[in-house]
Amino acid sequence: MKFWIPTILLCLLIAPGRAALAEHRQQVSYDQILAQALTASPAIVQSDAELAAMLAEGIAVATLPNPELQAEIRPAVASRGTADRTELAASISQPLRLSYFSLRGEVSRAIERAARADQKLAILRLTQEIRLAYGKLWALDERRTELDQAKGRAARVARFLEEATKKGLMGAAESALFVAEQRRLEADRLGLEADRARAEGELLRLSSYPLPIGQIAPLPLPDLPKELAPDLQQSLPEVERATLMLDLAKTQVDLARKDSFPRFAPVIGYERTGEGTQYVGLGVTFELPLFDRNQAERLKREAEQRAAAAKTAYLKSHTFEREAALVLGSARAVEAQAAAYRQNVIPTLLHAVESHEKLLRAGQGAMLQLWQSQKELYEAQAKYLELWSEALARRVELTVILGKEM
Repeated sequence: MKFWIPTILLCLLIAPGRAALAEHRQQVSYDQILAQALTASPAIVQSDAELAAMLAEGIAVATLPNPELQAEIRPAVASRGTADRTELAASISQPLRLSYFSLRGEVSRAIERAARADQKLAILRLTQEIRLAYGKLWALDERRTELDQAKGRAARVARFLEEATKKGLMGAAESALFVAEQRRLEADRLGLEADRARAEGELLRLSSYPLPIGQIAPLPLPDLPKELAPDLQQSLPEVERATLMLDLAKTQVDLARKDSFPRFAPVIGYERTGEGTQYVGLGVTFELPLFDRNQAERLKREAEQRAAAAKTAYLKSHTFEREAALVLGSARAVEAQAAAYRQNVIPTLLHAVESHEKLLRAGQGAMLQLWQSQKELYEAQAKYLELWSEALARRVELTVILGKEM
C-alpha cells in the first residue's frame, strides 16, 4: 500500500500539467496558419497560374510563327510517249513582321518583369487577408470570453436578488431585470457563435489550414513608426509594379505601331514542269493594308499607356506620400483609442461593477447602479474589440501600401 500512495499523488500532480499542455498544443498561431497558406492555399496556386499565364503570353509574343509549306503534285492524266509528265511544285514561306527583329523580345522581357511584380503583390495581399481574418477570429474569441463573464455576473446577481426577494428585501422587478439581462447575453452568445463559425470558415478558405481551429493565440502587432521614411517611393513594391507596367505599356504601344506595317513572308520555291524543266525561285508576299492597319490594337495600347502613366505619376508624387502618412496617422490614432479603452476605461468600469456588487450584497448599494455599470462595461469591452479590429484593418491597408508587414 505504501507504494500506491506516492504513485497516486504523482498522477494527480502530473494530470493537470498534461491537461494544460494539451490545451496549449491546441492553440493555433498566426504564423502556423500563414505557413500553411503559403504552401497549400488555392489562392497561391491561382497566383502561380496567373504568373504562368503572363509568362506564356510573353513567350507567345516573342515566338516566331511557324513557317508554311505548300506542295503540289500534278500527275499527267494522258501524255504522248513514255516520258514522265508529272509536275511538282513546293514552296516554303515564313510569315514575319518588322517587330520580330527586335521589339518583341523587349516586350516579352517587360511582360515577365511585370508578371513577377504582380505575383509579389498578390501574395502580399493574400497574407494580409489572412491576417485580417485571423484577427477577426481572435476578437470574436475574446468577445465570447467576455460574454461568458458578463453572463456569469448577471446570473450571480440574479440568484442573490432572487433570494433577497424571497426574504422580502427586494422586489420581483429587480430580480427580473437581471434575469432578462442574463437571457439577453445568452442570445448574444448564439449570434456570436454564428459570426465565429463564419469567420473560421473564411480563414479556412484563405489558408486551407487542415486542423480544426481551437483556441487561437493573440495576434502580435509591432509598434507602428511615428512617421514614414523620407525615401518612401524608392522602396515601395506598388511603385515598382506601376513603373514596370508603364514600361510594358510603352513597349506595347511601340509594338502596336510597328505592327501597323503589313505582314510579309519571304518565299523559297521549287518547281518541275511536265517537260522536265526545273525552277528554283525566291520571292516575298505582302499583306495589303487597305482596311486593317492595327487601329484597334494601337487605340487600346495607347489608352493603357495613359492609365499606367497617370498611376505611376501619382505613386511617385507627394500626394501619395501624404496619403500614406494619413493612413499611418489614422492607424496610430485608432490604436491609441483602443489602448485607452483597454488600459483605462475597462479597468475603471470593472472596478465599478465589483464595488457596486459588493455594496449590493452588503445591503448598501443600489441595484440599478450595478445594472447600469455592468451594461457600460459590456459596451466598453465591445467597443475596445471593435477599435482593435479597425486598427488591424488600417494596419493591413498600410502594409499593402508600403509593401511590408506593419
